[in-house]
Amino acid sequence: MEWVETTGKTVDEAVEAALDQLGVDRAEADIEILDEAKTGLFGRVRSEARIRARVARVKPRAKDDRRERKTKPPAEAVVASRPVEGEGTGAATPAKRTRSTASKSAVVKSQAPVPGVVPRANREPRPPREPRAPRETSAMPSQEVSEAGEKFLNGLVNAFGLVGTVTTHTVGDGITEFRISGPDLGVMIGPKAQTLTAIQDLLRTVVYYQVDGDAGRLLLDVGGYRERRRQALEEFTKKVAADVLASGQSRALEPMSPADRKVVHDTAGGIDGIVSLSEGEDTARRVVLSLG
Repeated sequence: MEWVETTGKTVDEAVEAALDQLGVDRAEADIEILDEAKTGLFGRVRSEARIRARVARVKPRAKDDRRERKTKPPAEAVVASRPVEGEGTGAATPAKRTRSTASKSAVVKSQAPVPGVVPRANREPRPPREPRAPRETSAMPSQEVSEAGEKFLNGLVNAFGLVGTVTTHTVGDGITEFRISGPDLGVMIGPKAQTLTAIQDLLRTVVYYQVDGDAGRLLLDVGGYRERRRQALEEFTKKVAADVLASGQSRALEPMSPADRKVVHDTAGGIDGIVSLSEGEDTARRVVLSLG
C-alpha cells in the first residue's frame, strides 16, 4: 500500500490526520514518525510534527522463525543428583551443594579438548557475509485472495444457517472488497455494524495466513450495508455543506469512525467553497465543515 504523509502540531494530531486519509483505525496502520514537533519561546510551535502511514498488512509469524524451547531435564536426573540421607560415614550433604559440585565438574569436562574440534581461539575468522538482496514483493495474487476469502465466507454463511452469495470486487489500488448478498443477513451485520467489523477482521486473518505475497487491503460488505452507509453519508455531507454555504457558519458533525470520516472528507473535497477538517481524539473525533 502507498504511504501518506501528514503534519500536525503534535504527533497524535498528525497520526489522526493520516488515519482520516486512509480510512482505517490506528491498529490497522503502520506509522513512522519522520519529525517531532519543535516548540520555541512561550510554547509556540516552531515546526510541526511530520509522520507517514500506510494500511498495515498483518500476517502471523512463520513457524520456522519461532525459537525452539529448551526441554527440561528428566525428573530421574534431578533425583539422582540428590544425596541419600545417612549415606557414608558423615552427615548427609545438602542437595544444593551436590548440584553445585556436579555443575562444576560439568564445566571442567566441557573445557577438555574434544578430538576433531578446533578451539574457538584458534579458529580462522569467517569471511564477511554478503548482504542479502531485498525480497521482492509479488503482485497482488487476486485469484488466491478471491478463492481464500470466498471459501471462508461461504463456510461462515452456512454456519450461520443463512443463504447468501459471495462475490469479489476490486474497489481501488490494492483494495479488494468481498460482498455477501442475500435475504435476512442482518445477523451478520449486528448493531452499529459491530458483527460485520468482527467478521472483516477474521477474513483478513484467514486470507493473510493462506496467501503468499501481498494480499493488499481487504474489505467486507454484507447485504449492501456499507454501500448504503456510504451513499447516506455522501447525501448528508452535501446537505450540511449547503447549510454552511447559506449561513456562513461552520458545522461539526457527530463523531465517526475513520472510514466514515474519509467518506465525508472525500465528498466535501468535491464541493466548491467547502473545506473539512477533523478535531477531537479517538472515539470523539469528528469532522467539521466550514467555508473555504
